[in-house]
Amino acid sequence: MAGQAEAFPSGLRRRGDSLHGMDRLILLAALVLAPLTAGVLVPMRAGAQTDLPAIAPGTPYDQARRMLLAERWQPLRDPEADRCLPTDTRCTGRPEMVACAGTGLGHCLFAWRRGPTAIEVITAGPDTVVTGLRRRR
Repeated sequence: MAGQAEAFPSGLRRRGDSLHGMDRLILLAALVLAPLTAGVLVPMRAGAQTDLPAIAPGTPYDQARRMLLAERWQPLRDPEADRCLPTDTRCTGRPEMVACAGTGLGHCLFAWRRGPTAIEVITAGPDTVVTGLRRRR
């Protein structure tokens, strides 16, 4: 029917040939997150993989950081990491910061090591809320 929103298998809706409202926002978020999560995100539920920490999505990074330190994970200092600006509260005092985006959803990447296992914790927003966890390449 002309003028009505048509449902697609992906769950997106379309009017004519363009996305609208929340659908556009969801698609944009997926495009922004794809490079950060490409093929290496692991499930963040307890017991998913025993050598990786169980950090629930939505956990504030401060809390996740305390948990990692308590479980004997060590901050990994990457010599090629971005510089943290003194006014950026997302990374100040966090030597494990690899990169923090200055635009968009404000993603940050933090690196950790315990024994032979190295991981990256992905956060979003000014409050650095955990959105993902992956093995470091």
